[in-house]
Amino acid sequence: MMVNGTAATEDTIIHAGDTLETGTDSRAIFAVGTDAFIMRGETKLELTGSDLDVQSIHVVQGALLSVFGKHELRLSTPHVSVGIRGTGVYVESMPDQAYVCSCYGVTQLSATGSPNGETETISATHHTPRFIDAVGDRRIRPAPFKNHTDLELTLIEALVGREPPFAAFDGSNLGGYQPY
Repeated sequence: MMVNGTAATEDTIIHAGDTLETGTDSRAIFAVGTDAFIMRGETKLELTGSDLDVQSIHVVQGALLSVFGKHELRLSTPHVSVGIRGTGVYVESMPDQAYVCSCYGVTQLSATGSPNGETETISATHHTPRFIDAVGDRRIRPAPFKNHTDLELTLIEALVGREPPFAAFDGSNLGGYQPY
């Protein structure tokens, strides 16, 4: 992983304000303050805020699984802006669409550039995925669950001393994981 253009080590401290990039066939797992993340390969993201207080995340390309503490922030791709407070979210940024799974908690999705200002508020207890298309009359639409697991959510919540809020971990979202 690169942090601000420099190769990261196990001792690298990531702050709000950093730009992070992963290479092909790589992944990075890290925490910043009360938030924790898994970046997939070929992902670029920009964090804004101050020191360990992340206020926004822009996923330029690639995929990011995130869990957030009880603070408000904005996560965006070129096609969607997501209002977040204390939730788990998985996002993939692709050239013609975004994929957002509200894994739990409340999110506010806003389709970027939508002529009718299309938004959707999601209150999820366990995985509510959406596609957000770059063009079209109806840009936010239901999507299948894909490319992330409950085990990964449990792992990154543990990094920041929490457990995911789903009632009982039953392993139902472990199988079929295919990294893209």
